[in-house]
Amino acid sequence: MRPNEMRFVTVESLIPEEHRRRRDWGGMSLSYTGNLMEMWAQIALRGGNRGGSADVTFSVLNGAGSDVQEAVWQQPRPGKAVIALGNSSNEPIQTTLQFTDGETEEVNIAPFGTGYVRRNSGGNSNDKKYTSGIRFYDTLNTFQPNLFATNFRVKNYSPRLLLKNTSNADITTQASFRPTAGDGATIELPVVTLAVGEIKELDLQPLRAAAAARDDLDSVGVQASTAARPAL
Repeated sequence: MRPNEMRFVTVESLIPEEHRRRRDWGGMSLSYTGNLMEMWAQIALRGGNRGGSADVTFSVLNGAGSDVQEAVWQQPRPGKAVIALGNSSNEPIQTTLQFTDGETEEVNIAPFGTGYVRRNSGGNSNDKKYTSGIRFYDTLNTFQPNLFATNFRVKNYSPRLLLKNTSNADITTQASFRPTAGDGATIELPVVTLAVGEIKELDLQPLRAAAAARDDLDSVGVQASTAARPAL
C-alpha cells in the first residue's frame, strides 16, 4: 500500500467459499507485515436493518492492557446503541459497564466469545438512517498525539465527529481530512480547546463545503492531533 492510501476489500472475498453463507461470526482478526501502528483498518457494515451504515474499527491487542476502557458516542432521541464486547482470551470473563447516567450492567462472556449490550433512548421514530461507530480506548496505558480513522463518508451523509479529553489538563486539538487516495489537498478545521473530561462535537462545515466541490472528498481519512500531552 502507498503512504496514506486507503484500500477497500470485501469481507466475503476473505472467507473460504464454503463458509460464506454463515451468519454467526463473532469477530475477525487482521495481521500484517510491518511496524507497530503502521496499519489501521475497519469494517464498513453497509445498509444494516434497511437503514444507514456503520464502521467498526479494529482494536490493537498489543500486550496487557488496563482493566478499564472508555468510549464516547452520540445517541439521538430516539435511538438505540448496540455495544459488542469481545473476549480475546481463552478464559471466561465478566465485565461491568458504567454509563454516565449512573446505570451499570454486568456481562459474562465465554472464551473467544462476543457479548451484546443494547441501550435505548426514548421516543418513537421510523428514521433508521443515523448510525455511528462505538470504539473503546485504553485511556490509562495508551497515549498518542494523533488519532486516525478511515472511510469517513461525506457524500450523501451528514457526518458528525466527537472528541473527548481523557487527561487531567486542558488540551488543544485540530482535525484534518485527507482524500481516500492519500494525495490531494488536506482540509483542516480550526484548532479547538477541550477542558478536562470535556466532550465536544466539531463543526464540519468546512469539510462539507469542500466536499461539495471536490469528488475526491466523498470518503476521507481523518486525523486528530493534539499539541499537548496526548490524551484524546
